[in-house]
Amino acid sequence: NALAAAQEDDTITLRGLLTIENAEPIEISKNITLDLNRFTLSKSAENALLCILGSNVAIINGKVQSTCTSKPATAVIVGKFNHTGAKLTLDNVILEGSIGGGTGVRGRGLFIRSGNEAVIMSGKVIGGIYTEGALTMSGGSAEQLELGLLDNIPVTLSGGSFGSIKIENGANYQSMLA
Repeated sequence: NALAAAQEDDTITLRGLLTIENAEPIEISKNITLDLNRFTLSKSAENALLCILGSNVAIINGKVQSTCTSKPATAVIVGKFNHTGAKLTLDNVILEGSIGGGTGVRGRGLFIRSGNEAVIMSGKVIGGIYTEGALTMSGGSAEQLELGLLDNIPVTLSGGSFGSIKIENGANYQSMLA
């Protein structure tokens, strides 16, 4: 497993389509760049494909896709319970949550836990973004942006587009565009 052998600041480059069937998400705790090299990294098992725990992780140039059919599954999670300080940067990447568990039910492309951060420079998030943590978006698109129930979720939008925005914490649109 190249991810396990990676050293800090390494770039791991996919050499072809890769399907991974780990039951649990692959945790990326080292600060690396995952260059998908225009290929797709996919998984059909129910849990997320990747869990980002490093403080400076980048995924570039390709697609991360959940193909689970039994339930709506997330492609990438940033952070996990009782883990903060993770940061993911996405550039020229498609993140796609699965369609499963019923008609029109889709998993999220990106899930950001509280105390963690994602930066989207370009790409597409199919299945949308759910965030309790920080999100900075300067380009790209997402089907939906959903802010969780926590107060003061730091979201900065200087570009990009959304099919819809759902706000559960009472924040207003102006605070995201300030």
